Amino acid sequence: MRRAIIIPVHSPKMNWIVSLINSYLASDTFASGEDQPRIVLACSDANELRLISANLLSVVRAKWVELIDVDEYCRLAIGSERAAQAMRQNANGAIVNLKKFVSLHWAARNHIDETILIDVDVMFSHTASFSDIFDHTASAYRSNIVIGTTLGPEESIYRKISYASLGLLAVEDQGKLKNDGTSEVYTWFSSPPFYPVSDVTAFFDYMAEVHGDFEGFLLSLTWHTFDNFVFNLYRSAVNGVEIKSYNHLGFANFAEVLSMTMIDTIEAKLGVKPTWLPFRSVVNDPLLALKHSHVGLLFHVDR
Repeated sequence: MRRAIIIPVHSPKMNWIVSLINSYLASDTFASGEDQPRIVLACSDANELRLISANLLSVVRAKWVELIDVDEYCRLAIGSERAAQAMRQNANGAIVNLKKFVSLHWAARNHIDETILIDVDVMFSHTASFSDIFDHTASAYRSNIVIGTTLGPEESIYRKISYASLGLLAVEDQGKLKNDGTSEVYTWFSSPPFYPVSDVTAFFDYMAEVHGDFEGFLLSLTWHTFDNFVFNLYRSAVNGVEIKSYNHLGFANFAEVLSMTMIDTIEAKLGVKPTWLPFRSVVNDPLLALKHSHVGLLFHVDR
């Protein structure tokens, strides 16, 4: 099975790219002599690819890391100059989400069986192997349960994200998720964005049908259409995945700022184990974090 962690990169954040790579090299996830890409750095264009290659020269010579030119892939493999131009111009603030979905298309085209798609502000824990990271994340994915917090009326920016992401689905599926309250649950950062190739392919086929073709889907993206949030809504509407709110447990924090105590409560009451942890929560409560040695990814290390 081919597995890869894809990281859309931005050269001004070079320090975080280096930090992430160093955490990988220092962790139990790394094994010398790896003969297939484990980490894929998705660069905006050829210039950024050359710049990052020059700064990570010793790393890019290794077989376990690969750099891809998202602009070139979008133009030549997908065949969409319009989507590539939208990325270059950051149309509707969508460059990050465009890079992510184009990178997922690359993964599917290159027969990556399972992908985890993360930002650069992530580091690898030394307590879990690369296989552990994927095995635990895949197990959580197959449980067909996604957790999140129910949005309040005052959370306007998050409601915009919810509405924009929901708006990418077919009208009948939007209605289904509105009627049962699923669209009110904000799932962003509840788990690492995990994408099995078969499900990604079905997702892209669905979006191509809804938006006329795959290019139409790409051109519908905005800053507010967060990749994994869209994917969670799609899975709920089409595959019956259950999206659960944890607000009834006595807190309404967004997943990215859950404390270790809250994370433990979710596991105890809902049976949902964490598959990554907020870095600040680990630093604030390292003893509780030790209970989760199976977790190999920490996110928001820049905050």
